[in-house]
Amino acid sequence: MSNILEALTTLYPDQICLELSTEQMEQTIASEQKYSYDVARSIASNNRLALDGFLNWFKTESGVENEQPEVWPTQEALSPIWDVVNGTAIQLGKTRIVLIPSDEIDITEFSVPAEWIDIPSWAADYYLAVQVNIEDCWIRIWGYTTHKKLKQQGQYDKIRRIYSLKQESLIEDLNVMWVARSLGGDCKLAINPLPSLSSTQAEDLLAQLSEKSLYSPRLKVDFEQWAALIENEKWRQQLYNLRTQSVLVSLSQWFKNQFEEGWLAIENILAPKEMIAVRGTRSVNRGQENPSGSEDAIATIIPLLQPDKDELIRKQAAGVLGRIGVGHPKVSKALTELLHTARDTDTRWQAAISLSKVDPDNPKAGRERGKLVDLGMQLKGHEVALIVAIMPKNDQTTGVFIKVKPRNEQALLPPHLQLTVVPELGEPGKAEARSDPQGNAKDKLIQLCFSGLPGERFQVTVIFNDVNFTENFVI
Repeated sequence: MSNILEALTTLYPDQICLELSTEQMEQTIASEQKYSYDVARSIASNNRLALDGFLNWFKTESGVENEQPEVWPTQEALSPIWDVVNGTAIQLGKTRIVLIPSDEIDITEFSVPAEWIDIPSWAADYYLAVQVNIEDCWIRIWGYTTHKKLKQQGQYDKIRRIYSLKQESLIEDLNVMWVARSLGGDCKLAINPLPSLSSTQAEDLLAQLSEKSLYSPRLKVDFEQWAALIENEKWRQQLYNLRTQSVLVSLSQWFKNQFEEGWLAIENILAPKEMIAVRGTRSVNRGQENPSGSEDAIATIIPLLQPDKDELIRKQAAGVLGRIGVGHPKVSKALTELLHTARDTDTRWQAAISLSKVDPDNPKAGRERGKLVDLGMQLKGHEVALIVAIMPKNDQTTGVFIKVKPRNEQALLPPHLQLTVVPELGEPGKAEARSDPQGNAKDKLIQLCFSGLPGERFQVTVIFNDVNFTENFVI
């Protein structure tokens, strides 16, 4: 038993405190990835940890004999619930128990979504409050209450559609629940039936609620309509399928400056701001456009793009001009010429991206956007960004340049982090962050580059340990 768990058990002798292994935590987070938004992934992980912890405790320590708990409706049907509502139901004979996990530190009150109270086929007899601490690898069942008490004494929040009870209103000792259950106490109130939905109404609701968002759609329509929809297992599964289906990022729209949600300008993702210096010029802060004295700086830097200059100098100069030469016709002309005279692919890409900032309507201009990659606990706070750049080419194809780099540009990528590209046509590509002989990180970025025709699709995946992040694209 860890020191933390021992302390919790001492502080809360009537509560159930369970330790989880780091491997169990990471495996759970890795397995609960197919959800329509980040919060749902967190909710699913918390529910899975609470469910597995409770079932293991029930089997080994509850003292309840000759009964086998069953997940309701089934293990396979949990994801469509967790994508929209927090909570997990367990059937024990004729008794239903609902686990409501939370990773909040403050547990002064217990909140239960109305779906678990007011949908007839979902409602339970008992509701267990579960605190999940992912960082320290433990869960705590800190009390229980009943359907009757939540309905009669709970505060109902019409805006958030939750029933809440103060902490002191819950009973800590689950042995009391088992005794009450054995005595057949009346712990559930009658629930009004929900209105029925026609197939046409359900289809309309599915179309309305299937749009991807950063939160659950449960508050978008009246509760009666929402409850009637998700009570139906078929419609609930359809909603989940629609919300989690892969969304294609259309790169052709990027040339029209139309970017999907979450794809941001690079300067809005990478931090801290990077100081760029080109030999013979003063430093220029990333994101600082047209600083004072930029005319003089531009006149100094443009000659550094000439073919007789070192290729690294040409690339750096193109990057600086992209920040200080916005709207400047001489800069646009110089960068366009560099596209034709660059000897190195990286220099050509930098010219195309800088041209998109200086002269976005230029037919030779590229586009570049980035997105933070969510790999859960795996990177332990070291965020990485997926950066995608595109550039029109003379043969009617589009060049695609994909990079993964740390959000903090002073950091290094963790060894063995992988980037894969699987195109609709052609061979897959793979890049992997390396380590030095001592096992320490050594790469600031990994990258892949290829070309494709309009309409071609490809999939990009960032992988670290057992967790992956995937985006689908169409050129």
